[in-house]
Amino acid sequence: MNNSIKELLSATVDEMLKFKMGYPSAAFSSMRGVRISRDNTEERISIIPPQEGVVLRILSSRQHPYFEEVATSELDRDALLKKASYFRERFGISELRENNKKRRDQVNTGFHRFW
Repeated sequence: MNNSIKELLSATVDEMLKFKMGYPSAAFSSMRGVRISRDNTEERISIIPPQEGVVLRILSSRQHPYFEEVATSELDRDALLKKASYFRERFGISELRENNKKRRDQVNTGFHRFW
């Protein structure tokens, strides 16, 4: 992974943190390779085109915590920020803040609940 991808993902997660999204993360994946096939009549070798993408994830909860993810193969800043805005539209910033406050209160009181 090159530095520009790292910087892009870091900036995207930083932006998600500004909106108080629960435990945001970004994962980059890349696949490249060669496909070799052989049968009784011929042999074939072909290059697999590069496939790259990013998965953005937050921990969200209405009553029970779960991870919510959105993925894209677009690797530019505007596209990633648009995908990150999906979480704000789906859950609302105030709901995420309230859920994070509840989790902090549970940790501060020593009460932990596992689902």
